[in-house]
Amino acid sequence: MYNAYEMSDSMMKCKIKMTRKSMKDISDRFTGTYIGDVVNKENCLCFRYTEFDTGARCFVLYEEDEVTIKRTGETRSKLVLRENQDTVAEITTPYGEMGMNVRTSDITRIGNSLHVCYAFVEGNEETDIIDITWEIMKEGIS
Repeated sequence: MYNAYEMSDSMMKCKIKMTRKSMKDISDRFTGTYIGDVVNKENCLCFRYTEFDTGARCFVLYEEDEVTIKRTGETRSKLVLRENQDTVAEITTPYGEMGMNVRTSDITRIGNSLHVCYAFVEGNEETDIIDITWEIMKEGIS
């Protein structure tokens, strides 16, 4: 597994376009473009950026068909996604810590883009389905 601190020296500046939508709540759709850092290798894609509106820092690592998403801010979360597997997301809010069951249905990396689709699961019911695509754009960054 790659270590983010070890990768920091080899990261390049980029623009990251993130599109996130809830498949159960039509009003929960968001697209934003951020300045970030990326390492893009054949079997690894790692990038980080800060959300302008919330100030939350996001770190995404794709490696060998597994995606780790860490988000830090007032609410912190860590999701490890493995296609067609259930995992537990770690979420820390000002009110405490909790785990949420996550079922991943899709992880697709094509060149400079990464797509994930996962559901939060309670019992056998999918309470929400989240679809996220990140597009890495290196043009126009000095």
